[in-house]
Amino acid sequence: METQRKLQVVEADFEKGFQRCEAALAKEQANIDLIERNGEQLRTLEDRDNEAAEREFEAEEKLRFLEEQLKEAVARAESAERDVVRNENIVTSVKLDLQAWVDKRAKVDKEIDKIDELVGGLSSFDALDEPEPEPEVEPEPEDEPEPEPEPEEEPEED
Repeated sequence: METQRKLQVVEADFEKGFQRCEAALAKEQANIDLIERNGEQLRTLEDRDNEAAEREFEAEEKLRFLEEQLKEAVARAESAERDVVRNENIVTSVKLDLQAWVDKRAKVDKEIDKIDELVGGLSSFDALDEPEPEPEVEPEPEDEPEPEPEPEEEPEED
């Protein structure tokens, strides 16, 4: 009897061990599946990270390019502002010069009017008006006669 009891205890232990083994194998398979899923997720995250790094690099390049364009645009704007100030000064100067010439012309016109009154209304230029001479017409060139054709040479006899 004791052997039978030992046999039952051993069989029970064996059955428990077998069940623990099956449970461990099931847990192992679940862990393998989890590792595979996590590995795929890791690869996906690495791909996303690489794509994000590329986008970041492109954004940085674009930012540098835009900053350079901004610097150039600011430099052009500053230059244009200096040109505007210089051109405004030129326009003011030209306007002053023009006004000075208009004033001088008005003064000269008044002096001419005074002289005309003193002379009696006769302008010295009115007496000197002469009609303009008519332009000379150039003769048309004559057609050249056609040159006479040269006589053909006769072949020499040997």
